[in-house]
Amino acid sequence: YPGFLDSGSNAYFFLTSSASGIPPCSSSEHGFYCPSSPDSLSALNRGSNGTSNTVNFTIDSAATLFANGGDSVFPNLGGPSAGNFDWGLPFFFGRNVFTAIETRNTPIGTGPFWAY
Repeated sequence: YPGFLDSGSNAYFFLTSSASGIPPCSSSEHGFYCPSSPDSLSALNRGSNGTSNTVNFTIDSAATLFANGGDSVFPNLGGPSAGNFDWGLPFFFGRNVFTAIETRNTPIGTGPFWAY
């Protein structure tokens, strides 16, 4: 699946529930995953230059996360998306993410690219 980084998305969005095996939420948490316990996953990112890297992440139940009214941002929130992998805001937690603008030179090469 093609993937993209998007700090404007509040969760990881990937695969359909039937493809991922993670149950979807119902009612007010519609659009998110609700596994019965935290689900540890990994995905392989492959760049256009052939470089690849495995990213480990965890998905927790949106119903459980949203039940804590004091929090509004979650590092382990995920939901279904057909046809692409949206590395949303949780991807940025705990790592440095760099982007290079198209045709702009950087010390490690010319953009566009992203690195982490």
